[in-house]
Amino acid sequence: MTAGLAVIDVNGRVLHLGSYKEVDRGEIISVISKLGKPILVATDVKDPPELVRKLAAQLGAQLFTPGYNLTVAEKEELRKRICSIP
Repeated sequence: MTAGLAVIDVNGRVLHLGSYKEVDRGEIISVISKLGKPILVATDVKDPPELVRKLAAQLGAQLFTPGYNLTVAEKEELRKRICSIP
């Protein structure tokens, strides 16, 4: 499994973008913890993977899931808006 990780502060500034293959929860927590205290963990699918549920619980953060699975096009549009990259 490949996991994408974007850490964004409450002002919308991107603090970290990364893509990880075969990553474990401990590695993700290490990256996030170096950047601050998370308040929200979000996923791009309606039914979150166990890794995401456990990550949110372990970090004490709210879990956000969309009402449907986002398409690749929708995720690309979000990336463009957040990162201001054409």
